[in-house]
Amino acid sequence: MDVPAGRITSTGGQGARHDGRTGWEAVAASARLAEIPDPAGDDPVAAVPSLAALSGTLCLVLAGWPRLAPGEPAAWRPGDSCVALDAATGGLETLGYLTRFVETAVPPSSNVAVADSLAG
Repeated sequence: MDVPAGRITSTGGQGARHDGRTGWEAVAASARLAEIPDPAGDDPVAAVPSLAALSGTLCLVLAGWPRLAPGEPAAWRPGDSCVALDAATGGLETLGYLTRFVETAVPPSSNVAVADSLAG
């Protein structure tokens, strides 16, 4: 499956290849893992363009895909969620992925903090 270039990966404890495809590549054990929804035919970066920039500081892993990692991805930090959602764009063609992303990146425990931050 092709995904936009960056560190979007199927592997959690492994990193993305820089040719824009998911794959297996070692990343530091200290890398912060953040889960994003399986694209399921959608383009994650079309819906959430800042994923490309966030992939420089987070190792983005695809939900439900196999990975080798010592643990599960951490919950999204409200600040990272805000960065991602602040640049969210698109129309009906990206709404499905954006909805799944919000369900993943904005857990109920932090939705007030994220909403307040986005509101300015």
